[in-house]
Amino acid sequence: MSAEELSDKILICIEDNGNGIPKSERKRVLNPFYRILGSGEVGTGLGLSIAETIAKRYGGSIALKESVNFETGLRVEITFPKAA
Repeated sequence: MSAEELSDKILICIEDNGNGIPKSERKRVLNPFYRILGSGEVGTGLGLSIAETIAKRYGGSIALKESVNFETGLRVEITFPKAA
């Protein structure tokens, strides 16, 4: 996990070395209750949807990407505009 202040925004990164999320599923996992079939993961499919809703409420966004620091895994980048 890291946070960085850029010229026009704040970037928060959360990264893991799990199985990751295939590119073809990344938009869908942001939908409420969506879960990847056969992933074996437990949960309701709400976590990323709630995180995106909160980020948007504060003018931010969420991007799901491949891990930068691990061979496998997911990198979640949450950005917020800097306060004026």
